[in-house]
Amino acid sequence: ATEYNWVIAALIFLMGVSIRHFFNYKHGKNKDLWWCWAITAVLLLLIVALSTQTGKLNAPLDDDITANLRMNSQQEYLYEHEGYQYVKDTMQGRCSMCHSREPFYSENMLWSPKNTPLETDGDILKNAHQIYLHAGLTKAMPPANVSFMEDAERQAIIDWYEGSLPYRW
Repeated sequence: ATEYNWVIAALIFLMGVSIRHFFNYKHGKNKDLWWCWAITAVLLLLIVALSTQTGKLNAPLDDDITANLRMNSQQEYLYEHEGYQYVKDTMQGRCSMCHSREPFYSENMLWSPKNTPLETDGDILKNAHQIYLHAGLTKAMPPANVSFMEDAERQAIIDWYEGSLPYRW
């Protein structure tokens, strides 16, 4: 859930290369290349450092939708739809325990999954399509329905998203 996940994946690959190189030389040429382990350790330390970086995750909370969000026409329809307030309340009640700038669901959770806070109007409108897909249609969120989201709330998300647009996305 860090913006450096692609770098971390590459470093893990390189760790595998350095370890494999050590064993190839050890078993093939009877040489011990112990410096390979030093490289592996340095790569591991880089992975740990990158894993703890939060990047844009500590952005300030902005409750004023007009301040930093230039709404496109689709977002305006979503915001003005009569079901928006219910969906917003659902997001804040069922989703923001994990999807917030400072998640409180678990002490081990340092930032929101996929770097997606759902606390403000701007957050919800920017991620409306993902909310519709993951919480409405597929019921994938919340995982294992840990916050006990009801079918009526999921249907409200679907109705809000599909009913608020004069055209499909």
